[in-house]
Amino acid sequence: MGGEAYFVAPDACPRRSVSDHVQQLTATGYPCREEADEWGHWVVFDGLESTLNFTVEEGVAVFATFEMAVMNDPPELFDAVERAFAEAGWETGPVEEG
Repeated sequence: MGGEAYFVAPDACPRRSVSDHVQQLTATGYPCREEADEWGHWVVFDGLESTLNFTVEEGVAVFATFEMAVMNDPPELFDAVERAFAEAGWETGPVEEG
């Protein structure tokens, strides 16, 4: 069982690369790394199952889908991810439980 949350960078928000977001997310206490492939720019958290998938336009991240493994990962992870995006000036979309 998992859930999804969506984050979007408003037009007025400073533009940042996925690597910048990885650094900010790691600073929350959840080390992670970028793994780009043909499906997107994934961020994988060390030792956890939850992931982030970024949409990148012209080298900057503009949208992210957070796929939370709610049965396996700590619930504080969602709070840390949401806080990191809020500090970056991003808006949070609806959270969907699945």
